[in-house]
This record gives sequence, structure tokens and C-alpha cells, in this order.
Amino acid sequence: NVSLVVEGRTFRVKKDFLMKQSSYFDAMFSVDMKEAREGIATINETRADIFEKIIQYYDGHSFHLTEDKLDEACSILITASMYQFRTVMEECINFLTEILAPRNCLKIMTFSFPHNFKNLANNSLQFALWEFDSICQQQQFLNLSQVELFDYLDNPNLNTKCEINVLRAVMRWLEKQESLGVEKVEKILQVVRFQSITNADLDSVIHHPVWKDRGCTDVLGSFRSAGWQALYPKKVL
Repeated sequence: NVSLVVEGRTFRVKKDFLMKQSSYFDAMFSVDMKEAREGIATINETRADIFEKIIQYYDGHSFHLTEDKLDEACSILITASMYQFRTVMEECINFLTEILAPRNCLKIMTFSFPHNFKNLANNSLQFALWEFDSICQQQQFLNLSQVELFDYLDNPNLNTKCEINVLRAVMRWLEKQESLGVEKVEKILQVVRFQSITNADLDSVIHHPVWKDRGCTDVLGSFRSAGWQALYPKKVL
């Protein structure tokens, strides 16, 4: 056996089994490293409770993952990825893919992209693009960062019944921002296809307080005469 020390807790694991399940530990215990000679390895930047669940999984225990344990599933996936427990990674990715829904797909998407879980990221993105009209009503939409919002709405595959829905979604997002200058608002508005919005629809939102509060009423009002593309050529945020 080898001893793995995580947050002060010691896990005794059969070395051959550990090396078979994890290419990380296979590399560690296959060469003449201190850990291999002493049979002890200290695991840093890892939660002991999450590491324990992974070890128990290989002992035949289930993760018992449910949608309300989404954060736990993400934590298990990150740890499994760090130590290259491939079977656990597949289990978590399959679970997160299966539970994709309007209420959680943005959280899964914004989690998976920076951690480079490519299949999960692509699946959650495609779901988010297709279900935009439902997703933009969710709290998680309002929690997007400015860059995340821009990238999401700027995707050419964004699916919506009508473009005014995109503008109204931007308005709801802006209402939740404590302070955002005119320049940043204008950059976000670049993703809205104003040429597809009727004057009647624009009239229904142009006098909303969110524009006045940010000094953008005149910008919206000028669309009728000049058109968005003439006023603000497409830029990258």
C-alpha cells in the first residue's frame, strides 16, 4: 500500500490499483521519486472529502449525484482531472451532460470552458444557444460576466424567436449591474441585430429607465435614421 495525505487525512491505497486507475500516480510511482521510495505522497490543493469520494468510487461506492449536487459533481470532476482518474471524469461528464437544462446549462458551460472539458463545453454551449429564450429568463443569465455575455450573445448560432428578446435580455442583465459606463453598454449592444428589430418593438423598450440611467437613450433613438452598423461597426469586446 501507499499513503496519500490530503488536508491532514491519510488514505491507504493499493499502489498497483492506484497506478492502474490514474496515469498521474502511475507516473509518480513508476520512477525513482521520493514518493515512490517512501510510499507516501502529500496531495496539495485538493479537498479531502472530494478525494475520499473518488477513492470510495473505485471501492464500489456510487457518487449518488443529483442535480442539486451540481457543485459537488464539478468539484469531483476537477479533482479527477488533476490526477487523471479517467473513469471518474467520464462519469461526471456524462452526468453533467445528462442534466443539462435551461436552469443550469450556463453554469455548466462557464465551468467547463476554462477547465478545458471540451465535449462538455461544446454540448452545454449548443444547448445554451438553442434554448436562449428560456435561458435568458434564468438567474444564471444575470450572473454572466460582461465578456461571457458578449461571447454568448455574439454567437451566430444563437436561436431566438425574435431579436427583441435579445435586447430585452440585455436590459435585464444591465439592471443587475451596479455600474457600467456608456462605452461598455455600447460594446454589449453591438451583439444585438438591430436591423431585425421593428420600430414598434424598439418603441416598447427605448424609454426604459435602464437606458436613461446609463445615458444611452440617444444611442437607441438614433437607430431609426442611421442603423446600428453605420453607427458602430462590429468590434471585438
